[in-house]
Amino acid sequence: EQIAEAKFLRAWMYFEMVKRYGGVPLELEPKQVDSPVEELMIPRSSLKDCYDQIIADLDAGIADLPPAATSGKASAMAARALKSRAALYAARIAKYHPQSSNGLTSIPAASAQAYYQMAHAAASAVIDSGRHPLYKGGANLVDNFSELFYKDVAEHIFVEEYNLALGKTHNWSGYGMPDGFKAGWGSNMHMYLSSDARFEHVDGSPGDKHHSKFNNKTWFDIEEVIYTKDPRYLATLFTPEEVFQGREVWFHNLSVGNAASGVKGRAGNVAPQRAPVRNRNRGGRLVQKRIDPAIEFPPFGTDETPYIVLRTGEMYLNGAEAAFELNLPNRAKELINTLRARAGMPAKTTLTLDLIKNERFVELYAENHRYWDLRTWKDAVKELHFTLKQGSKWTRRASDGMYKANKWKWNFSQNTVFTEKMYWLPFGTGRISQNPNLVENPGY
Repeated sequence: EQIAEAKFLRAWMYFEMVKRYGGVPLELEPKQVDSPVEELMIPRSSLKDCYDQIIADLDAGIADLPPAATSGKASAMAARALKSRAALYAARIAKYHPQSSNGLTSIPAASAQAYYQMAHAAASAVIDSGRHPLYKGGANLVDNFSELFYKDVAEHIFVEEYNLALGKTHNWSGYGMPDGFKAGWGSNMHMYLSSDARFEHVDGSPGDKHHSKFNNKTWFDIEEVIYTKDPRYLATLFTPEEVFQGREVWFHNLSVGNAASGVKGRAGNVAPQRAPVRNRNRGGRLVQKRIDPAIEFPPFGTDETPYIVLRTGEMYLNGAEAAFELNLPNRAKELINTLRARAGMPAKTTLTLDLIKNERFVELYAENHRYWDLRTWKDAVKELHFTLKQGSKWTRRASDGMYKANKWKWNFSQNTVFTEKMYWLPFGTGRISQNPNLVENPGY
């Protein structure tokens, strides 16, 4: 069992390397520091060989790790879940990345189907085991999805544990809490308007159907524009006048009319003339996912909320994408619609790869998936390179609580660069001088 856990951790570390660099040197046997130079200076292995080693180590974990484990430790289900993710990444690279002459930044296209099959099988094994069912909680669909990220629930397959008494904590809530609820330097995690557009309304209509009203002229009811959206959106974000800890989160940049004598907010409180400054300086929304609403004014360095590394929601998405790529549309649709039903969203009658990608964006927003998805799909240049970044500036009308908004460019980081060579990071002159047998990645 300890050997299996070591292999799981080795797979994890190699996976973290190959995501960034492509093929890396596979060092599978310990060597002495005084070994001959030719034994120590090993060259890079092909990207396919690296992924195959990762999968082999995870297969060892599936065979020998316990089916369930102490929270924070690897289990056979964690090995299956990571295998699903790794095999899916390998399949995408094989299908969507161009072939390199040395195989260091590519995987043979003919391998794609086998990797998609592995990804689908591993995800299905986790789902079918019943050990980590989708969390469904109570009747309130927004609360259900929110609770998934701060409660200890069976959907968690593998988490990183934190414990204040043991001195291991983080600052997510400190950075994320909106102005008016924070104890420190909060209101840091904003959403782009283009991301808002990806979250459908609860009737399945497009997420940007009201964006044409964001012209700084048209007054609208935020109940219609915001509070009819996918429950996952409302659980993931702080939005204007959201009731949090019993009072409103304010975002409006300005009030029209006398706020003190106007219509009160959604929790029944008098609206300020302007929202606290840090809530209105960029996107007009803030990330809420993984913030425990029971903790008020969290001091920095006291957050104990576990960091979810692997959960079952991802397995439905991995399985659906792999099934779609294997020309199993009904299976893909079954998995996507089960995930949507958990959030109270209507079923999709037809699926495309773009719809699957969008569902992945919505379900996994702010969980450290999007950047790697864009890289492995080879979508990063299109999605990131010099992309316009817009937020929303809100104005509230005191007489009736109606809003208007305008789209505005954030005043920093407008020229984000992502060029072709950036799909793989450079090894750098320092590493290459230490090991001349390394080959630098293209473009560096």
